[in-house]
Amino acid sequence: MNNQAKKIDSAADGGKKPDIARAAPTSKDVARLAGVSQSAVSRVFTPGASVSDATRERVQAAARQLGYKPNAFARGLITRHSRLIGLVFPQQATPIYSLALAEFCQRLHQAGYQTLIVTAENFSNADEAVRTFFDYQIEGLVVASATLSSSLARECAEQGLPVIQFARRERDPSISAVLSDNQHGGKLAASTLVAAACTSLAYIAGNPGTSTNEERFRGFAAHLKKTQVQVPLVIDAAFSYQDGCAAAHRLMQEAPRTDGVFCASDMIALGFMDTLRCAYRVRIPEDISVIGFDDAPEASWASYQLTTIRQDIPRLVQETCDLLMAQMEQGGGAPVIRELAVELVMRGTVRAGRA
Repeated sequence: MNNQAKKIDSAADGGKKPDIARAAPTSKDVARLAGVSQSAVSRVFTPGASVSDATRERVQAAARQLGYKPNAFARGLITRHSRLIGLVFPQQATPIYSLALAEFCQRLHQAGYQTLIVTAENFSNADEAVRTFFDYQIEGLVVASATLSSSLARECAEQGLPVIQFARRERDPSISAVLSDNQHGGKLAASTLVAAACTSLAYIAGNPGTSTNEERFRGFAAHLKKTQVQVPLVIDAAFSYQDGCAAAHRLMQEAPRTDGVFCASDMIALGFMDTLRCAYRVRIPEDISVIGFDDAPEASWASYQLTTIRQDIPRLVQETCDLLMAQMEQGGGAPVIRELAVELVMRGTVRAGRA
């Protein structure tokens, strides 16, 4: 090692230094200084490639001396193994999606991948966001809370690009998905409010038309029908604190005697409760019981203590990564739908049942 390093140093100090551009050094510069071929330099920086220890040491010493760093993106374009995963997330991320994004970045990095992140402006169509990835030779794609068109899904399949929908499902059965059991979550919310003797119920929807919203309401309404409780009032909103505030005003105008509310997300529930308390002096849970969905960190804050339906975000992310890796290794495969269990987290926003 020392003798080889000395040879490289003497070549550099012999009065005739390599003709190295002032720009970032290239593999050609490293090859010239190390006295090897450019292909040898490429093999040294390609995991698993065959190269002798002596050549590896010469090339690495030359690279250190020049400050050379291999261009992973350029190498990926050539080998079609970029080690890049594309992530599409909503532009206005909720706390739950922020947690999920951090989990994805950490787990994929641990697996040796880098992430490219694009935000989708709306929930209805992610095609434009997804197309931005095509020039980067990504090896896999995760789409969170946005919809892919059937034509783009087919295009991804034709290119051999595995796509996983995260935390929701597509109507297109050809797209794999990992999500929570939203319908069972709606059933849990309904049974909890019925057990608390609530008789006038409302559902604050989140982004009508999305699978998550539809499935949560379906489970909620089905259980109420089974227990012969009137089908609830539905107030359309989005998965945001501000929409929860607006929903509270509308509820007090249209159905002020409502005594039980299921909100499609925790952020809706927090805005809803703050507005009821501050603008209308409504007591929670004495006057109205409230249940959210997600178990976002804010749900456990002392000022809220929100009863909610918990999604296991770390497990959802892990299952998504596992499925994505499997499909990448297999070069695709039949679509898979994985639904993970949810659970009720009782805190302080549902009153005790009446005798």
